[in-house]
Order: sequence, then structure tokens, then C-alpha cells
Amino acid sequence: MMNNFIHHASRIVVLPFALLVRVIGQWTAEYQSGLDLLIKGKDFAARMEGFSLTKRVDAKFLLLASIPIVIPIFVREQIGNFSLFNVFIGIGAVWGVVIFSLGTRAYLKWFCNNRELYRWGRR
Repeated sequence: MMNNFIHHASRIVVLPFALLVRVIGQWTAEYQSGLDLLIKGKDFAARMEGFSLTKRVDAKFLLLASIPIVIPIFVREQIGNFSLFNVFIGIGAVWGVVIFSLGTRAYLKWFCNNRELYRWGRR
């Protein structure tokens, strides 16, 4: 009985993080395909589509990074100042740095995979 409870409790805790990792992976792939369209697009419309796609993914990463910071600040303003809210804001700041670094990693990974595009004039 206790093993069954632990199994279901661990699934409840791990499942949101697994879904988050999958969503971030999808956004990263979407970001890289947008950069491909932006740089390697054949015409103006393809390049503009790549630009808008990268901006949408940037906005998704920004919203995901800012949610854990904004919610405790809003709750603190409504309820009052407790030291627990400062801890939540600190955890949210760490969360924001992690999400920002994942978005930056996707950008740098694309550049490392496409080095020949920004080696202008070097032969």
C-alpha cells in the first residue's frame, strides 16, 4: 500500500518537470528552425517568418522565466510581507536564470552547428 502511494506521489511530482522538459525541447527546436528560416531563407517572406517565429519563442521563454517571480510579488502585495515570500522570489530568480540559460543555449547551439554562415571572408 505504501509503495503504491510513493509510486503515485513520485509521478505527481516528476510529471510536471518531464512535461516542462519536453515543452522546452519543442521550443528549442522551433527556435532553431526559426533561425534557419531567418538566415537561410530564400526570399523575404521566409526570412520574415523566421524572424516572427524566433520572436514568439523568445516571448515564450521570457514568460516562462518571469512567472515564478511575478506571482510571489503579486501575492506579497495583496497579503503582506512575509519572509517566506522573499524565499519564493529567490527561487523564482534562480528559475528565471535557468530558463534564460536554456534559451541562450539553444541560440549558441544553432551558431555552433552553422559556423560556416558567419565566417565572412575567411577561406
